[in-house]
Amino acid sequence: MNSTWTLIPPPTAASTMPASIYLLFAAACGASTVLAPKDSPSVYCSWLLMAVAVYRYVTAPTGTDFGLAMISATYVFQVIAFRIRSRSQHIDRTNLPTRQIDWLLMMCTNPRMIGYGGPVGEALPKRRFLMRRGVQLIAGLALLDACHAYFTLSTWFSRDAPLYGVRIATLPLWKQVGHSLAWVVYAYLLWFIPYNLFAFVSVAVGFSKTAEWPVLYSSWTEAVSVTSFWSKVWHQTHRHTYSTLADAACRMTVQEPGAPRPASAQYIKITVAFSIPAVFHAAGSLALPADPQTGKRGCQGAALFFLAQGCGVMLERWLSRKTSLRLPPVLGHMWLVAWGASTLILTGWLDELVCRQSIVPAESALLKLLR
Repeated sequence: MNSTWTLIPPPTAASTMPASIYLLFAAACGASTVLAPKDSPSVYCSWLLMAVAVYRYVTAPTGTDFGLAMISATYVFQVIAFRIRSRSQHIDRTNLPTRQIDWLLMMCTNPRMIGYGGPVGEALPKRRFLMRRGVQLIAGLALLDACHAYFTLSTWFSRDAPLYGVRIATLPLWKQVGHSLAWVVYAYLLWFIPYNLFAFVSVAVGFSKTAEWPVLYSSWTEAVSVTSFWSKVWHQTHRHTYSTLADAACRMTVQEPGAPRPASAQYIKITVAFSIPAVFHAAGSLALPADPQTGKRGCQGAALFFLAQGCGVMLERWLSRKTSLRLPPVLGHMWLVAWGASTLILTGWLDELVCRQSIVPAESALLKLLR
């Protein structure tokens, strides 16, 4: 069996056009049914069309197809998860949507369920909130520029990997760790900057209140384990969706109605919760250009990385239950960096991203000033 999950050869304009048209058609069919009652058969038909659209994307992946397919799939997952949660008592049912268009708007604009049992931000005075988010935006933009400078100065990011397919595992260890950390900071900022920008503008014009914008990331001081990193520190945009679907999987497989949850349920929940982003990010890898050396489009790096994170969480749970092991914060940070960098490198996801030009160094203002 081939070591990469190979699909068809890189699509040509002729092969991608039908997929793009089909995705647009499926999205239009889904949009035409959003005004229907939320449990009507037409809605389930639209979901089926969206699922077929995702399949069509896989057969001829392009960036446009990826975006349309993932928006459709994410919407379906979020609606299913929210409806599961809406049956529980901790959800505020008084303002639940009654029309499909309302579900659609809420799932697209409020995936964290703020106001419906989700996180609530600190009710700061408007001026203080704007000052804080403004400072965070300026700091984030400066750090993003520093990342672009790092990528430009690094021959691996700017030349060796995207042009010659050089793998990061062939570099010295300190470069492997440094490149991994630089990419993590870059990925962090890709969520951090838009979120804070939207929060700043929305509160500034009076569209929303400060409490409606809780922090997207927790403090890095809490990143003392793989578990705390994914459950608290990294962005929590889809956490409720994944955990709800994972809980539902546990109830359908190993948990009897009304009975206590068995020990195996937590491992099933972790596996399912990390399998969903594994599939989504693998789909993203398929939309990237082909590998410069092999000419193939693989996606195993992204999938294996997220599955490995689930293994890390399960390992920590098992050790905690068997040994009551609690690492000091400093050792916890070291363990997290070692686990994160090693899985990012060994699974090949960072190679997948850089060699296939997911990260393209941009012009750095800092380098312009230094020249």
